[in-house]
Amino acid sequence: MDEKLLKQFAKMITLNCVRNTVIEDYHARGSLSQEDMKAFNIEVCSHIYTALHIYLKGTKQERAELLYLWSWMGGISNWDDPEINKNTMEALKQLKQNFPEVSEKIGQFFKSKKGSKKACP
Repeated sequence: MDEKLLKQFAKMITLNCVRNTVIEDYHARGSLSQEDMKAFNIEVCSHIYTALHIYLKGTKQERAELLYLWSWMGGISNWDDPEINKNTMEALKQLKQNFPEVSEKIGQFFKSKKGSKKACP
């Protein structure tokens, strides 16, 4: 995956998987200032980008070391297991149903770029 696309993907994950959650409610209530939210977004996005970079571009050894490091740091043993987000899955279903031509173009683009390092336009 191209670096530019990887950075965009990290930003999209940050927005859709972190920012558009209860953290936005805290921000809207004034519990977090605009400066706090900016610092939060930058830090989360950088962590996600680093993880994606290692996972997608690193060696098998680097991926294993990252997982070891994170498991050593701990902190998730009492977390609930994640679930598939039904809203996201429904939005994807609606995209396919309501805009089949867009879904088809996306599929064609990735089929034609298979193995290519060119980023999505």
